Amino acid sequence: MDHRFPIVVGYLVGLAQVVSAIAVLVGVFIRLAAVALIVVMLGAIFLVHLPHGFDVSKGGMEYALTQLLIAFALLLMGGGAYSLSSRLHTWLQGL
Repeated sequence: MDHRFPIVVGYLVGLAQVVSAIAVLVGVFIRLAAVALIVVMLGAIFLVHLPHGFDVSKGGMEYALTQLLIAFALLLMGGGAYSLSSRLHTWLQGL
């Protein structure tokens, strides 16, 4: 059995979360970052937290579900008028 797979997945999940957080903070590629976060949170809910339900003391899924819903809202809404990507889009149209 190959024991490297969980390590690789752990690094990929960590990378997705860090890069997505930076993208949302800066205001670029927000919908792409939201898709990455949705995939990570769905994996966390179904593979780790689902058997515990909503029991906070046993590591339930309420926090991961909240993050999933926030990422879904970012996917639907985008960055908004004050995001860097919106500013760049407006600037590039003026050229």
